[in-house]
Amino acid sequence: DYSTTIAGIVPHIPGLSVVVREGGNWLLLTNDSKQVVTVLGYQGEAYLRVGPSGAYENVNSPSLYLNQTHLGTGPVPANALRGAPVVWRRIGGGPTGGWHDHRAHWLDPENPPEVQRNPSVPHVVVPDWHIRLLVNGKGAIVTGDVRWSPGPSPWPWLGAAALLAAAIGVLGWSSRRSRAVAVTAIMVGVGADLVWGIDRWQASYLSSLSKLTSLFALAGALVFGTLALVLMTREGKGRGMLATVFVGICLIGDVIPFNAVWRDSDVPTTLSAMAVRILVTVVLSCGIGLVVVGWHRAVASIEPGPSRFRATNAAPSG
Repeated sequence: DYSTTIAGIVPHIPGLSVVVREGGNWLLLTNDSKQVVTVLGYQGEAYLRVGPSGAYENVNSPSLYLNQTHLGTGPVPANALRGAPVVWRRIGGGPTGGWHDHRAHWLDPENPPEVQRNPSVPHVVVPDWHIRLLVNGKGAIVTGDVRWSPGPSPWPWLGAAALLAAAIGVLGWSSRRSRAVAVTAIMVGVGADLVWGIDRWQASYLSSLSKLTSLFALAGALVFGTLALVLMTREGKGRGMLATVFVGICLIGDVIPFNAVWRDSDVPTTLSAMAVRILVTVVLSCGIGLVVVGWHRAVASIEPGPSRFRATNAAPSG
């Protein structure tokens, strides 16, 4: 429920900008000014440098190691002391450098007293935070604030997901409509999950490997969804319905780690919080509905085989 805002850079420097990512988890500095910009750490030491030759971090900066954990409690090696010689390590070849900064987010795991007293209204919990810069040796300051806003109730969204899932289950219960309902739910659910997955990728500043790991369930939904659609166009409807169950499991599994989107006021997204909540509700309802319909029709399509005992001991005809 916390969000970081940027007020600006003082003095204004053409080509230099700082933006927030993931609600304040990352700050991104873009330097198109052709000047060398240095971000100063908590002790006033050189921490990051972004210039025409790329982005660099000072391996002897204490801030580099304190920023490795959300609470700033990471171990600091002996070489990272105030006054230690600056040793730059290249982290990117472009004009943008990103970092986590404890000055620009709420650090305490407990909510501030004003929020605890009145959690129903927004509060500015960190007014006028600032981070010092050096631009070709001259001082500049990035300023902003941190705000707390009450999140929405998740129950209306969960209720909507339950109603939609129930509707899918009821419509698909009959064998006459089950295939059409399953195909529609697969296309809608996997399509919504794909849109949401692309948005998560664009909104995150994590490494590509970390982002790929978070999309594992989406990949499963795409694979099983394609398999289910292919099988249901052939004679193996029972196998297609069984694959449908796995599509639903993947869709549900993709929602569970991100269920906070229904109750947090700040949702990392390139779209809007409302759009993400709608997408997640659709994904969850289609996932539950597909598990119910797919399992029911897969079991119903299994016909018992002939009784070997009766066949062996039947009276001879004639």
